[in-house]
Amino acid sequence: MIFHIRSNYYVDKFNYLIIAKGIILITGDQDMNDFVSTMSIALSAEMAPVATIVVWHVGRYGDLAVDSLTFPVNGISRNKFKVLINNKKARTGHKVEVVIYGEPGSYVGLSGIDRSFYTMQAGNELTYAKVITKMMTFDEHINGTLQHAWMSHEGYPDELIYFPSSTFGIDANRTFEFAGLVVFSDFELTRRPSFCNESLGFGECLNRRCYRLSKKCDYYMDCEDGTDEAGCSYENATELSLFRKFRFNRIQRQYENVWVWKDVNIGPHGRYIFNIDVPARPAHWMVSAFSMSPTLGFGMLNKAIEYVGVLPFFINVEMPNLCMQGEQVGVRVTVFNYMEDNMEATVVLKGSQDYKFVHVEENGFVKAYNPRTSHGEHQVRLFQTCRKRQQLTTHFL
Repeated sequence: MIFHIRSNYYVDKFNYLIIAKGIILITGDQDMNDFVSTMSIALSAEMAPVATIVVWHVGRYGDLAVDSLTFPVNGISRNKFKVLINNKKARTGHKVEVVIYGEPGSYVGLSGIDRSFYTMQAGNELTYAKVITKMMTFDEHINGTLQHAWMSHEGYPDELIYFPSSTFGIDANRTFEFAGLVVFSDFELTRRPSFCNESLGFGECLNRRCYRLSKKCDYYMDCEDGTDEAGCSYENATELSLFRKFRFNRIQRQYENVWVWKDVNIGPHGRYIFNIDVPARPAHWMVSAFSMSPTLGFGMLNKAIEYVGVLPFFINVEMPNLCMQGEQVGVRVTVFNYMEDNMEATVVLKGSQDYKFVHVEENGFVKAYNPRTSHGEHQVRLFQTCRKRQQLTTHFL
């Protein structure tokens, strides 16, 4: 990362340090031959998720000038594993092949749920934005970065972007304080005089006026410069979460449709391959994954993998498991055609001496006590249009 240090007075040399998570990682000094000096610092995983660079200069008469910059460091971008779902080997669609590429020995956890359940964003799924946001709270007492979030109306995970932020301190003392540093020195560390007593519940505005700390983040600017409303989060995350959970009716299949719930360890060749059955129930699956590597650390997929688990052509049979002798049983056969072309299918009902077929007369009329029945094999020919379903109801005696 490249830093530009600029001054409006003569500086022969300045000192700098980089701190992250309360640990000083880099210290040094650099000559400044002009009013602008440039230096480059190599980023490391230890700087994630937020690091702060502090630059200071002590003048000839003991006066101190200091500034700091807090910048984000993506700590989960090193472990770049891949997850692929291959449905080309089994043309029927009943089984797919899952291929995982990554560092040998890495742990990978997979989770697949129904899209309608995934778009609730109820907190049960790890997302890239949630992990980054949680990591940003490691150093809550110091300067933070500027961020912007895009919230999906459809219920997809939020998208976040972070920007570097200058110090919140208005003097040298608070610049070090907001960077999480305690200074021991014999030179004067200036602090702007304040007449607001925090022990009595008063905070300071930038124009030296005071405001009550109890009125901070109350949607009203008690300070002319808006200091009391700075750094406030006005969005109610609880209300948004409840809205996503209850904005539509939940049905049973959302809780039953859990797929690819599996954890694996990548083999010595850098890949892991396994086959898994696709549930017969049509669903739009959202597969998310995260990984833990002994050398590259934590990693996860930026976006969930979408897989449409719909078989191209299949039937569904609904009937009771048990029945009494002489009882009429209705069997519902549903034919699904999700192919691109129209299909003509023949549904064959095998004959048996254990049961007879009940004939449904014209206009759906059936004699309850003396219906017309027959043995033997029955065939029903259907013309199934593409991306449609058709139901066939048959009665047995």
